[in-house]
Amino acid sequence: MQISTKSLATLLQDMAASAQGAAEQYLDLSVGSVLRAVFQATASLALWLQWSALSILSITRAATSTGPDLDTWMADYSFNRLPAVAATGTLTFGRYAAGSQALIPVNTLTKTGDGTLTFRVIADPANSAWDGVGSYVMGTTITQLTVPAISAAPGSASNVTAGTVSVIASSLPGIDFVTNILGFAGGVDAESDTAFRTRFQLYINSRSAATYTAILNAIYGVQQGIRAAVIENMSAQGQFSPGNFCVIADDRNGILSADLAADIAAAIEAVRPIGATYSLQAPVSIPLSVSFSAILADGVVAAPIIVIANNLITDWIESLPIGATAAISKIESLVHLADASVISVQDTILNGSAADTVAGWNEVFTLTSITGN
Repeated sequence: MQISTKSLATLLQDMAASAQGAAEQYLDLSVGSVLRAVFQATASLALWLQWSALSILSITRAATSTGPDLDTWMADYSFNRLPAVAATGTLTFGRYAAGSQALIPVNTLTKTGDGTLTFRVIADPANSAWDGVGSYVMGTTITQLTVPAISAAPGSASNVTAGTVSVIASSLPGIDFVTNILGFAGGVDAESDTAFRTRFQLYINSRSAATYTAILNAIYGVQQGIRAAVIENMSAQGQFSPGNFCVIADDRNGILSADLAADIAAAIEAVRPIGATYSLQAPVSIPLSVSFSAILADGVVAAPIIVIANNLITDWIESLPIGATAAISKIESLVHLADASVISVQDTILNGSAADTVAGWNEVFTLTSITGN
């Protein structure tokens, strides 16, 4: 239903016209008059009622509800917004000279140089320095030790670059400094309203069926940031296998951890058709190097434009699905998009070849380098 609304000026004009038309003599509606003040007060109240009607209408539909209102709307269907995901990575603790044994306990806190983000050490029994109790042991002859860590607060802001973490926020006798040699990755903000609505449509459309869509909906409902592909009648080895479907999934970093695999498997089990079997595995990572030459207008400084182009290319490659094609034409269009001063893009090379690079059915691209000039 389309509600017809009026502005304050229109309301005042309509009131004045109606009152004057019903009166037998001229009405004083000049600024400061009593009747004009009554009209203004009434029009203000009408505006408030109009706003209330529009607000009520907006929260009665998922298409127009936002934030908490959208959450409560979806809750009627036991459908919840996916929470934010914390970034993970590694921290390297060190000391200037070897000496006595030092311990790095789980939950040791570190911060970025500006103190805004916190990262904590997590357990990894597979690490050779793990003591089996709750700490990592830096031996007497060791000056550096790398351990896994996770951001204390979830969200994309925790995806910090290499060398950003430099402050030890816990007491660590025998340890002098900390750094992250590699950047932290995997941090994702809470599901947006748009993504929430899109996933709800997939959810509703797949409730009564054990179909391809139902399987994908189950996988994407595990957590944010999952990349997945479902291939029917295929084994994990890529061979024809009637009745089996192969699921390729990762966290968009080429990793399918044991915990994530277990969660995805449980979600698939809840919706897969009876009698059907499936395989679940991580994608094969294909290194991808990119180089290009941008021809710019005279007098334009290239460096900042190349940085923007590199960021656009990086975001696009990281968003590619499993089995996608890295197209030279797309790379060149992104460079043009970086700035209006880009006249042309030449000598675009992917993995040493001036041709598109195609990933296999179970492969994803991992960007190794971008060289732009």
